[in-house]
Amino acid sequence: MTGFGKPNRAGSNILAKYVIDDGSSIQALKNTMGPITLWGLSSTTEDTSLRNELYKKMDYKKVRSILAKLYPGGSVKEEYEKLSNAIITGSPIQEKYQKDYQMASRNSDDGKVTAIDILLNHVVRISQELEKESMA
Repeated sequence: MTGFGKPNRAGSNILAKYVIDDGSSIQALKNTMGPITLWGLSSTTEDTSLRNELYKKMDYKKVRSILAKLYPGGSVKEEYEKLSNAIITGSPIQEKYQKDYQMASRNSDDGKVTAIDILLNHVVRISQELEKESMA
């Protein structure tokens, strides 16, 4: 039995055995969850840090909804690692995060900016932009 790895953002595998009138049937199934649910259940340090900071700024339903739109895989871990690496090595920050990096730099008391600071500013900024668009 191969292909039954641990659950991930693509879903979790289930092996179901059905008893029917003339015997039984075995079927491999995949249980999937939508991005809002994935965001509610994610427990990586990066995801919980970002989500908890956003909960301080907005309603939890709005937080998970915007996170699901921006990061439908249910995690910012990859983005976090790219941003952290850029900060550590002094490499350029991805263009889509430039405004957020600048905002985080201005708001930092000690001049230090973390990947979570950038991601937090990004999600808040995009949320505000989407809100303006919906009002227009």
